[in-house]
Amino acid sequence: MTQGIEQVADANGYSVILCDTARDAAKEQRYLDLLASRQVDGIIFMSGRLPADTVAAIRNVKCPVVTISRDGASYGIPTVRINNRAEAARAVSYLVNLGHARIGFISGQLDDAESGLPRLAGYKAALEDAGIPFDPCIVQEGDFTMESGMRACTRLLDAATRPTAIFAANDEMAIGAMKALAQHGISVPKDMAVVGFDNTALARVVTPPLTSVAQPLRALGSTATEMLIRLMTGQGLRDTEVVLDCQLVVRSSCGGTGI
Repeated sequence: MTQGIEQVADANGYSVILCDTARDAAKEQRYLDLLASRQVDGIIFMSGRLPADTVAAIRNVKCPVVTISRDGASYGIPTVRINNRAEAARAVSYLVNLGHARIGFISGQLDDAESGLPRLAGYKAALEDAGIPFDPCIVQEGDFTMESGMRACTRLLDAATRPTAIFAANDEMAIGAMKALAQHGISVPKDMAVVGFDNTALARVVTPPLTSVAQPLRALGSTATEMLIRLMTGQGLRDTEVVLDCQLVVRSSCGGTGI
């Protein structure tokens, strides 16, 4: 994502200052104040959630701000994002089209409105569209770590009727699930198809390679920077919210035709 930001900024004669807040609200406030005091030309704010204090701080900044965030548009802040619900539904629908009717889901934290809840909603929507009843027994909560994926997969295997496929809300949990399946002597994809989300570098090197939803990270960064430059130069925006499509990268972990 930062590569996309820097490429567009450099091409237009701007330099980039990178601040990592580690999702700490107090750091977010301090960095916003610091950047404003240094009289930067504009700010790209990347965050999954925008609490009220952060929204207020963004509105108090005197320079243009663009967010890469799920929530920005709802507060009238120019935003670029993906549609987590739709992209999760796309992944589950692919498994349905492969013939799976019992698809387990390893979610992120269910209090995570950024990706945990929307990806669960997409999972449910795909099942509903396919006429498959939702079974809460084959939905297990994780925390986006590999270890939580292992634990959640083990619980899925304890279900009265096991799933034939697993969709995990990120790659680390999917890879954790694959490790748990191997420990139980279950072959991927022969006995269980697995799909992840984020298309990290691990997805390409794990055995078998993991089918995953690829976020357009470079495009998110470049699009946000293009929007910001338009605001900084007084051109205005054609759209204050831009939603970019992801791509399902099909590899051998799901048994589909892929790379």
